[in-house]
Amino acid sequence: MVERTRQASARANGAAAAAANTTFSRNGAAWSEVTELGPDAFRIRLGGMLRAAWMVGVCNGLARERLSIDRAHARRLTHDGTWIAELHVVATPGASDPLQIRYVDFADVAEIPAAPPLQLHSYQLVESPDHGGTLRLTFAAPDAVGLLGSLLAAFASLSLLPVEMHIETREQQARDCLWLASAGASGSVKPNDRERRTLDALLRRSVQS
Repeated sequence: MVERTRQASARANGAAAAAANTTFSRNGAAWSEVTELGPDAFRIRLGGMLRAAWMVGVCNGLARERLSIDRAHARRLTHDGTWIAELHVVATPGASDPLQIRYVDFADVAEIPAAPPLQLHSYQLVESPDHGGTLRLTFAAPDAVGLLGSLLAAFASLSLLPVEMHIETREQQARDCLWLASAGASGSVKPNDRERRTLDALLRRSVQS
């Protein structure tokens, strides 16, 4: 009986500690949750009905708050705008308290700022049948706070938005894979040849020799 009591107490204490290090926010049909994983390390989950360009707002918001994306996965579940995403971020010097930020509000920002010049080490752009027809972009670039937001803003200027993303940072290098669709009037559609050529030209100019 004593051992069971101790186990129950340990579980309760663990649950209380997790709750103390997790915060939740909701904005209409969208939500976000952040959990502290360790010193300066946090996991952010977002889901629900999100705008087509929601990730641009989230990345720009994270950059303003001095939070660097270490790795992430995001995927659109249906064509009605339902998403699920998980981001692991690192708080850099000068960052706000990540547990006090409403990340779901970042996703609702409609303004897409002009993208600064892009800098890539390499990239590969191919047509993919995934998600009904997309452009699959893989690239390597020097890791920097705001890198992904800059890329997504540049793609948005070409009316291309991600429907799935795999983000990872290894040895100060961002090694990411994105599936891009065209933002049509009735939702995401397969990019056409002109959009592919325009994106390829943008990426080619961004490669640093």
